[in-house]
Amino acid sequence: MFIFPRKRFQEHFIRDGPTGSVGTANGSGWMQEDDFHFFLEHFKNHVRPSKENKALLLLDNHASHTALKNIESCRDNEIILLTFPPHCTYKLQPLDRAIFGPLKKAINTACDDWMRSNAGKVMSIYDIPSITRSAFNVAITAKNISAGFAATGTWSVNTDIFAEADFLPSQVTDRILPNPKPEQSSSVQETTANVENRPHTPNPTIGTIEFNEARALTQVTSTDQATTSSINQSLPMNNANEPVASTSRARTHLATTSNVFSPESVRPLPKAPPRKNNQPNRRKIKSAVLTDTPIKMK
Repeated sequence: MFIFPRKRFQEHFIRDGPTGSVGTANGSGWMQEDDFHFFLEHFKNHVRPSKENKALLLLDNHASHTALKNIESCRDNEIILLTFPPHCTYKLQPLDRAIFGPLKKAINTACDDWMRSNAGKVMSIYDIPSITRSAFNVAITAKNISAGFAATGTWSVNTDIFAEADFLPSQVTDRILPNPKPEQSSSVQETTANVENRPHTPNPTIGTIEFNEARALTQVTSTDQATTSSINQSLPMNNANEPVASTSRARTHLATTSNVFSPESVRPLPKAPPRKNNQPNRRKIKSAVLTDTPIKMK
């Protein structure tokens, strides 16, 4: 489905588009409530859901998708609307995982071929359907479609598709609770500014690393300089009272020690500060089956 930034749609806009494609137009060129309703009719005519064979439509929480008339249309035509949690489509959306990347690459190649074949001409939005047609059959294949559902764990169902490491990016945006409990108030009052402005205190286990690395990490404050002197006393000295360079034996000792040094222990990742609650009545968006839940809150 093509959406053109025009007041009225004309059939010749998609004359050379992929077989079976449709189009609409609005002032912005982005999906609107009426455009999505038109797409649902197009979807219903091709998928033909019924009570015996319902269709599952995965989508995000865009306002056009959650409009009342679109939800009612899906209920009447046996289409189940399932929304993704916010900011998760890059992991959960099959199109994002296996379709959009190859399609964009194929469209870029088709654009290069078009410009070579039409030297001196300027590409317009009306050339996009024909360019997409040549790229569509290259990227939208049964293999890529199946791979998209498999990569998200949708089908075949795989509840262990995501490991703990997939959730690590959310650590730097962990926000402080707006109303912490009394026993937790002392541990949650530190904001990003406090983390960035506090002195850099080395890790207590820093004495197990090599001298040169310790000196590079502990020359910021006077406290660090005192720690450096304590490290120097623990290292072996030669005749010139200089620290002995690290040897393979020392490295072996470092590898077998139970204390593992991490740069994060010296300078932890900053945490996002609390949000300013400018919209106290704003409803939180979560994943939901729109066609099974109440569609109008009273």
